[in-house]
Amino acid sequence: MRPIYSVTLFILILGGLNWGAIALTDTDIVANVFGEGDVITRFMYGLAGLAALAQIGPWLQELAADNGHDPTRIEHQ
Repeated sequence: MRPIYSVTLFILILGGLNWGAIALTDTDIVANVFGEGDVITRFMYGLAGLAALAQIGPWLQELAADNGHDPTRIEHQ
């Protein structure tokens, strides 16, 4: 895996954990650390969005390389 994809995946995981914290405890960790509505906070949210866009390419390549088999599907034996 190219390093950029590892970094963007890490950013997506952190973003997902932040959304989980918002859903479970109504606590926005990013806003608490960097300030509500601050430029840095908005930058962090934008970075998470760009990371998601960057991950679309490898995901689609994986789907195409596997003849349409969905790699996220769990097969029961």
